[in-house]
Amino acid sequence: MDWKQVANEPWIWISGAILAGIALYQCTYFMIRALKIMKRCGLQRKDITSIIRGSVITSFGPVMSEIFIMIALVMALSAGFAWQREGAAVDRSLRSSFRRRMRRSAPGRSSAARTSI
Repeated sequence: MDWKQVANEPWIWISGAILAGIALYQCTYFMIRALKIMKRCGLQRKDITSIIRGSVITSFGPVMSEIFIMIALVMALSAGFAWQREGAAVDRSLRSSFRRRMRRSAPGRSSAARTSI
Protein backbone atom coordinates (compact mmCIF):
# COMPACT_ATOMS: atom_id res chain seq x y z
CA MET A 1 0.00 0.00 0.00
CA ASP A 2 1.35 3.42 -0.97
CA TRP A 3 1.85 6.00 1.81
CA LYS A 4 -0.17 8.62 -0.09
CA GLN A 5 -3.12 6.27 -0.13
CA VAL A 6 -2.85 5.87 3.66
CA ALA A 7 -2.44 9.64 4.10
CA ASN A 8 -5.78 10.23 2.39
CA GLU A 9 -7.76 7.59 4.27
CA PRO A 10 -11.01 8.75 5.93
CA TRP A 11 -9.72 8.08 9.47
CA ILE A 12 -6.92 10.63 8.91
CA TRP A 13 -9.50 13.24 7.93
CA ILE A 14 -11.79 12.34 10.81
CA SER A 15 -9.03 12.58 13.43
CA GLY A 16 -7.83 15.86 11.89
CA ALA A 17 -11.37 17.26 12.03
CA ILE A 18 -11.73 16.19 15.66
CA LEU A 19 -8.48 17.91 16.65
CA ALA A 20 -9.39 21.07 14.72
CA GLY A 21 -12.85 21.05 16.34
CA ILE A 22 -11.34 20.76 19.82
CA ALA A 23 -8.99 23.65 19.09
CA LEU A 24 -11.87 25.80 17.80
CA TYR A 25 -13.94 24.98 20.89
CA GLN A 26 -11.05 25.95 23.19
CA CYS A 27 -10.53 29.25 21.38
CA THR A 28 -14.22 30.08 21.74
CA TYR A 29 -14.31 29.00 25.39
CA PHE A 30 -11.28 31.11 26.37
CA MET A 31 -12.61 34.13 24.47
CA ILE A 32 -15.98 33.96 26.23
CA ARG A 33 -14.26 33.48 29.58
CA ALA A 34 -11.93 36.43 28.96
CA LEU A 35 -14.87 38.67 28.04
CA LYS A 36 -16.69 37.73 31.26
CA ILE A 37 -13.60 38.43 33.35
CA MET A 38 -13.03 41.80 31.67
CA LYS A 39 -16.66 42.82 32.27
CA ARG A 40 -16.45 41.67 35.89
CA CYS A 41 -13.32 43.81 36.36
CA GLY A 42 -15.27 46.87 35.23
CA LEU A 43 -13.71 47.53 31.83
CA GLN A 44 -15.75 49.68 29.47
CA ARG A 45 -16.87 48.34 26.08
CA LYS A 46 -14.46 50.73 24.33
CA ASP A 47 -11.53 49.32 26.32
CA ILE A 48 -12.55 45.72 25.59
CA THR A 49 -12.77 46.49 21.87
CA SER A 50 -9.32 48.09 22.01
CA ILE A 51 -7.86 45.02 23.76
CA ILE A 52 -9.38 42.65 21.20
CA ARG A 53 -8.16 44.79 18.29
CA GLY A 54 -4.62 44.83 19.71
CA SER A 55 -4.71 41.07 20.21
CA VAL A 56 -5.81 40.44 16.63
CA ILE A 57 -3.09 42.71 15.23
CA THR A 58 -0.43 41.11 17.45
CA SER A 59 -1.42 37.56 16.51
CA PHE A 60 -1.43 38.20 12.76
CA GLY A 61 2.27 37.36 12.25
CA PRO A 62 2.28 34.00 14.08
CA VAL A 63 -0.95 33.00 12.35
CA MET A 64 0.55 33.72 8.93
CA SER A 65 3.53 31.49 9.70
CA GLU A 66 1.14 28.68 10.69
CA ILE A 67 -0.75 29.13 7.42
CA PHE A 68 2.47 28.85 5.40
CA ILE A 69 3.49 25.75 7.34
CA MET A 70 0.08 24.21 6.74
CA ILE A 71 0.29 24.90 2.99
CA ALA A 72 3.71 23.23 2.88
CA LEU A 73 2.37 20.22 4.78
CA VAL A 74 -0.58 19.89 2.40
CA MET A 75 1.77 19.90 -0.57
CA ALA A 76 4.34 17.54 1.00
CA LEU A 77 2.11 15.04 2.82
CA SER A 78 -1.65 15.47 2.76
CA ALA A 79 -4.30 17.86 3.99
CA GLY A 80 -5.47 15.38 6.63
CA PHE A 81 -2.02 15.26 8.24
CA ALA A 82 -1.83 19.07 8.09
CA TRP A 83 -5.14 19.38 10.00
CA GLN A 84 -3.92 16.90 12.61
CA ARG A 85 -0.69 18.77 13.18
CA GLU A 86 -2.27 22.23 13.36
CA GLY A 87 -5.11 21.10 15.61
CA ALA A 88 -2.70 19.49 18.06
CA ALA A 89 -0.35 22.51 18.02
CA VAL A 90 -3.17 24.97 18.77
CA ASP A 91 -4.49 22.74 21.55
CA ARG A 92 -1.07 22.44 23.21
CA SER A 93 -0.25 26.16 23.01
CA LEU A 94 -3.67 27.22 24.34
CA ARG A 95 -3.44 24.93 27.34
CA SER A 96 0.05 26.05 28.33
CA SER A 97 -0.80 29.73 27.82
CA PHE A 98 -3.98 29.45 29.91
CA ARG A 99 -2.18 27.66 32.77
CA ARG A 100 0.55 30.30 32.79
CA ARG A 101 -1.98 33.13 33.00
CA MET A 102 -3.99 31.40 35.71
CA ARG A 103 -0.87 30.98 37.86
CA ARG A 104 -0.01 34.68 37.53
CA SER A 105 -3.54 35.93 38.19
CA ALA A 106 -4.18 34.07 41.44
CA PRO A 107 -3.44 36.86 43.96
CA GLY A 108 -4.24 35.28 47.32
CA ARG A 109 -2.85 31.81 46.65
CA SER A 110 0.40 30.37 47.84
CA SER A 111 3.06 29.39 45.30
CA ALA A 112 2.40 25.68 45.97
CA ALA A 113 -1.29 26.09 45.17
CA ARG A 114 -0.52 28.08 42.01
CA THR A 115 1.63 25.33 40.57
CA SER A 116 -1.15 22.76 40.87
CA ILE A 117 -3.37 24.48 38.28
